[in-house]
Amino acid sequence: MNSYAKALMDIAVENNTVDEIAYQFDELNDSVFTQKKWLKMMDSPMVSKEKKDQYIDALGLNKHLSHLLKMLAENKLMYLYDEIYPEWVRMIREKNKIAHINVYSVKDLNQKQIDALTKRLQPRFKKQTIEIHVKVRENLIGGLRMVYQGQSLDNSIAHELEELFTTL
Repeated sequence: MNSYAKALMDIAVENNTVDEIAYQFDELNDSVFTQKKWLKMMDSPMVSKEKKDQYIDALGLNKHLSHLLKMLAENKLMYLYDEIYPEWVRMIREKNKIAHINVYSVKDLNQKQIDALTKRLQPRFKKQTIEIHVKVRENLIGGLRMVYQGQSLDNSIAHELEELFTTL
């Protein structure tokens, strides 16, 4: 578990700002942080602390999220964002009782198929809302590959052929 993400969560819970920070962190992830140049610049010794603070202040963030980013920038640890954000998202889902499942398929699934899959998975995720994200992977021969918290439940034909080959 990433200690920075945990610390941010603890502060957000204590200050009743979890939803605000979650929204802002997601917005940052979708805009500023997709530009790896921004993250590298914030770790650069060529940019002054004052300038980094100005850039972060210009984002208009919750003071706790802003403080975390300033601390990371000051200590040239902004590269840790790639560990902090996914852990933050995992903790938010856990807090909100959401089971986030990535489903890999050779073609996109329609809503009826997603609903059927959700219904089939629901008994394994009692008291949780299932959130399915379909990702098309043309290298699958067929079937589905499901991943939940890094663990794979592989029902693809390619996986079955691989197991058959191994047993021969």
